[in-house]
Amino acid sequence: MKSINFKTITTLSAIAMAGVFSACGDTSPTQGAGVSIDEDGVIADNNISSDSQEPSSSESGPLGSSDSQVPGSSSSSAFKPEVSSSSIYIPPVIGCKTKTLMGCAFTTLGDHKWDADEGYKIDTGMDNGTKTSGYWYEYNDNVDGGKSYIEWPAAKGNDYHKDAMDNIIDYCMGVCGTAHFDKGTVTYDPFVGIGFNLVGEDEKGNVQSGDITGWTKICIHYSSDISAELQLGFTDEYTKDSLGFDVPKKGLQKSSSGKQICYDVDSTNFRQDGWGIKQPWEEILKNVTSINIKFSDKSGTEAKFDIISIGWYGEGKPNN
Repeated sequence: MKSINFKTITTLSAIAMAGVFSACGDTSPTQGAGVSIDEDGVIADNNISSDSQEPSSSESGPLGSSDSQVPGSSSSSAFKPEVSSSSIYIPPVIGCKTKTLMGCAFTTLGDHKWDADEGYKIDTGMDNGTKTSGYWYEYNDNVDGGKSYIEWPAAKGNDYHKDAMDNIIDYCMGVCGTAHFDKGTVTYDPFVGIGFNLVGEDEKGNVQSGDITGWTKICIHYSSDISAELQLGFTDEYTKDSLGFDVPKKGLQKSSSGKQICYDVDSTNFRQDGWGIKQPWEEILKNVTSINIKFSDKSGTEAKFDIISIGWYGEGKPNN
């Protein structure tokens, strides 16, 4: 898989309030519209509907390489005409540092965090020197015969790369789109996803892995019409030979009103389904290439999503 070498715009700024997450400048996690501590002891949204459930994997066996190693985003089959901006309602928001389609952006307090205010590139702290880490890409089931795609609200591309998501990030104040699911000839539920590389590529364009054993939490602010998965990504070889395509993942509840949450980076949260090759947790964390958000549903359906911010506590390092 090849990551995307776009222009670097990184203006990292974080508000340090030890252990406290805030939205729209609130000073307590119990303040602000729809924000409270949930049953996991982390920031959550009071407006989550009662039918939101942790998703179970829809796959009963290996999904093939496209599920976890993330096919290249340069495939022409992944591009579809953009919708008109006039068809999307953006509610007025007052008093936010960052405005999104869902309201105020979630301020993740971590060693590394991203929202639209940070620019188009995520400062992963793990770049291998090539400056190819931290750019959002999309992936789908097309390489296995599926026909799923993401409909974007703005055109992709900039002066440096045709798949750059600058315009989308500017429009959404995050990464938002509509997933269209079409299984084509695949035998499992179709999927699409977005993600970013942590380390980047080597001089030959091969994606590189890193060690994230120093990470303690991953935080994300998102909305989605359907349940999703927060996945760890790996090289093609490690995904196939070491994991049997059974990548560790954490289920994300569906929420049309937006959900803000953090998860401990451990094997209790990020679990393999069990039908692949079981690996020790410490070994898995030493071979991570990317963070991915995957959406999957029945063929013929569609779902809107918005990734507003993401961040984590702890430091990682590239593998030599």
